[in-house]
Amino acid sequence: MKNGHLGPVELCKDYNSRSWTEELIGAMENRNATSITRSSAYLFHTAAEYHRHYVLKRLLPAHQVIVA
Repeated sequence: MKNGHLGPVELCKDYNSRSWTEELIGAMENRNATSITRSSAYLFHTAAEYHRHYVLKRLLPAHQVIVA
């Protein structure tokens, strides 16, 4: 922070939906639960689901906003 950085800087990987799909399909075809749960697509959807739940059930209600 002293030097203007908040931590290690890592470049984000380029988004490529085809590679995510191929990675997930390959793991599912092999019926490998570990590979499935470590795939980029699975992790993205898990994070998106968590974020949605947090916003709808905690953040907005804390500000008297209810979304049904």
